[in-house]
Amino acid sequence: MVVELKGRKTKDFNKIYNHKQSAIEQVTNYASIREETKLAFVSNYNEFRLFNPSYREKYILFQFKSLTGLTPIEKNNLFDFTIWLGK
Repeated sequence: MVVELKGRKTKDFNKIYNHKQSAIEQVTNYASIREETKLAFVSNYNEFRLFNPSYREKYILFQFKSLTGLTPIEKNNLFDFTIWLGK
């Protein structure tokens, strides 16, 4: 898994800010360095996006505010999902 963390001021992961690439493009390029990388993660600490770098238009999205107030059982179930690996 590769990770790209942005500041809270970053609102759009697809927009190019002060870099030559968007956050999504940056993390996808990092992932391409190692062929065995199957997951990419981008966050601005408010929004979290998990995806297969080969299929970046399909992703799992969750927001920090939606995670508050959950019971421990519900929190565990958030991560009980299958990630597609493009096979």
